[in-house]
Amino acid sequence: MMSARLLVLMLFTLVIAALFLCVMQTRHAAVDARRQHDTYVAIHELGHKFELYLVEFKGMPKGDVSSVVSVVDSTYGRLSPEVVALAESGKDAWGTTLVWAPIGENSWVLRSAGANHVDEFGQGDDIQFIVDESLGRD
Repeated sequence: MMSARLLVLMLFTLVIAALFLCVMQTRHAAVDARRQHDTYVAIHELGHKFELYLVEFKGMPKGDVSSVVSVVDSTYGRLSPEVVALAESGKDAWGTTLVWAPIGENSWVLRSAGANHVDEFGQGDDIQFIVDESLGRD
């Protein structure tokens, strides 16, 4: 039969393990929330800068996300650290490649696949901003 001391030690170990798992899950959720926030801020800040560019120059600069960001940054000044990190890497805060693609004749989408790393075309946990070139036309 187990001694009372061994039983208490096993019970204590289980409680510590359960607490550790709770702390790790909470920490993971907090990190994920921060990634979601940073990606949302970056995509929307960049999207709004794209809209300014459209209105002023009547069109979008050509190229991939990094080159478009470079043009917009040189035109409108300092971008936030989230936008710079997003543009330099071409990836969201989860490490997934951003989508920068046409969605019509005069529209583009800038999208993150979100925490699940699955591009759900703007649904689910995706974070996106739609830039419409018709905003820059008279």
